[in-house]
Amino acid sequence: KLKKKVAKSFSHSVEKLISNVRYPPKQRNSTPPKLNMAFMSHDFANHPTTYLVKGVFVAHEASPDVAISVFSYGPDDGSKSRESIVNLLGDSSHGGSFYDIHGKSNLEALKTICDHDPQVDIIFDMQGYTLGTRPELMANRCAKVQVNFLAFPGTSGASFMDYIIVDQYVASIE
Repeated sequence: KLKKKVAKSFSHSVEKLISNVRYPPKQRNSTPPKLNMAFMSHDFANHPTTYLVKGVFVAHEASPDVAISVFSYGPDDGSKSRESIVNLLGDSSHGGSFYDIHGKSNLEALKTICDHDPQVDIIFDMQGYTLGTRPELMANRCAKVQVNFLAFPGTSGASFMDYIIVDQYVASIE
């Protein structure tokens, strides 16, 4: 209960911080032919997050019904693991779906995410409240559905997060 209380308090401070930097997502004119999923993290580098999620990207890239976008706000460490994700998805500067938003202000990053075409349906925050986090980007609600996934196995306490993906070891039935 204490952890949830602390998380809620932190998320409220994030919401206050972002309140003057809101950026509205583009309105969709029609239903897209694919489900557009985005993944956002500081850790697309030589980091366990990259190793754990690469298979997800490979599986979804092979699906004709799903489009994947990645928004990386961590520095490029020049590692083979980061390079493998960029090569799989393609760099956004060359028409791909790997977006390097490191070094962009919150407003610039929000423009990149919220103006994404096609609009993001589901966004997965793979950072939570860990080193390098940018919860301000999630607080803006650029996607219809927002999910806490992978790196932070606890509640964000945030009204701007809709779901969390956990297993029986992180969230026991008891």
